[in-house]
Amino acid sequence: MENLRSALTQFHGQSFDVAIIGGGINGCSAAQHLAASGYKVLLVEKRDFASGATSRSGRILHCGLRFLAPKKSVSEFLFAPGTLLMKLRTASDMAVAQGELYNTIRAYLRPMDIALPIYKHAGYSGWHVDIGAALVRLMNRGRSPINYRRWKGAASPHPFIKHLVNQGDIRSVVVFTDQQFRWPERIALDACLNAEDMGAVIRNYTEVVKLEKSGKTSWKLTLADDEHKATIDARYVLNLAGIEIDRTNRMVPGLDNIPPRVRAMKGVHVLIRLPEEFRGHGIAGENSEGEHIFCLPWGEYHYLGPTETFYDGHPDEVTPLDEDINFIIREAQALLPSLPIKDAKVEMAWAGARPITFDPNRAKGKRLPFSIFHDMVDQGARNLLAVTWGIIVNHRQTARRVTQKIKGVLGAAGPGKTINYSPREAPVLTPTSSAADIERAVRHFLTAEHATSAVDILCRRTPLFWDKAVTPEFLDKIVDTIGNILHWSDQRRQAEVDSFADYVWRNHRVEL
Repeated sequence: MENLRSALTQFHGQSFDVAIIGGGINGCSAAQHLAASGYKVLLVEKRDFASGATSRSGRILHCGLRFLAPKKSVSEFLFAPGTLLMKLRTASDMAVAQGELYNTIRAYLRPMDIALPIYKHAGYSGWHVDIGAALVRLMNRGRSPINYRRWKGAASPHPFIKHLVNQGDIRSVVVFTDQQFRWPERIALDACLNAEDMGAVIRNYTEVVKLEKSGKTSWKLTLADDEHKATIDARYVLNLAGIEIDRTNRMVPGLDNIPPRVRAMKGVHVLIRLPEEFRGHGIAGENSEGEHIFCLPWGEYHYLGPTETFYDGHPDEVTPLDEDINFIIREAQALLPSLPIKDAKVEMAWAGARPITFDPNRAKGKRLPFSIFHDMVDQGARNLLAVTWGIIVNHRQTARRVTQKIKGVLGAAGPGKTINYSPREAPVLTPTSSAADIERAVRHFLTAEHATSAVDILCRRTPLFWDKAVTPEFLDKIVDTIGNILHWSDQRRQAEVDSFADYVWRNHRVEL
């Protein structure tokens, strides 16, 4: 017995109201909200849930402050009031989203102090940021504290400030509290499992291999996993496949040459250890290319990043390369020249490709607004909707908008249900767990949470890998437990250990 889930053939010939392609944070949240609205929902993900960009993000729950900054000068808002309104709307969305998540899933968040130096060459002054912070507090309505402070010059006691480059050019330093996603994978998993509670069918490691119109408004999808194929019908298809949005759209006969909707941008982060005085504190600035760079706390470590490079490779091979890591280390060292960054050991790295909205006039995509809807009716594909640049922070807002859009097309659904946003209960699993507790937890993840491997359990169903708690000995215990439940041979168990080691090396530069 290789797994505990039902065969794909069980769903052959079934009909759904909405088929969702892509099990990242937005696909999982959309499934949750649509199921709660009474629709019959199918969610399919070709890899594991939350294993793509959701897992490889910068893990920041922005309070909205940075979206109020002009590019060069505050006066640009006078000549482009539309840009100011869009930034105000974005900042408001961020503030509201942070407040909601802070109040519903605080266990998955972690506060951190971020310092932002304002240099003489910046297009804004400290008092401009003061106004922005006041606006964020007003938008936030006290849901999540930002603890905003500002000092003139470089007088801030924040530990990073004395290590910044060009100390004499610092006009002000602002420090505020932002939130960090400690476990974004779990947020997505909780959402799709709650969707399943409400009747949705969720399938990881299941790929859409054929997508075709069925009549004027309906769709036929051919699904495949490692063992079987099945064909299902859907009244509406929601394309949330991340950087594979264009490939998915072009599967439809007649849409193979449509213009792109996505610009895939690769972001790499690097984890290092800094002296203890910096724990809980982070700093943000600009790199030599005029783009954001930050050094943020992660337990007893800090992570640096991101890169911003166009990615056109295979979607399964978005990995941190030497040149990515070297670039980040070099830029961080230039920002903080007196810190021991270039000689620090790289403890971990990760790379994600973000589905930024394509814009022919912007080489790196259109960054605002987020969550752009692409209704493919104009391409002759009615009831096919793609969403680009949907970020973790706004996943619930995006899901609600998607639900309203689909309601307007499909009309009334079945009886509504109540969404449960609370963190989902799961057995505790730690390196010191007893054999019985390990068996209980692993069995739960295999049977109730669609896990199929050690990677699924240690990298997503738990935060153990991200907390650097996985040792070879602990991995052996997990694999042996999986093997006992699924009746694996010794050879199959060794293959699983090797597969985990290969995965964390290729994707994270971690050698067990």
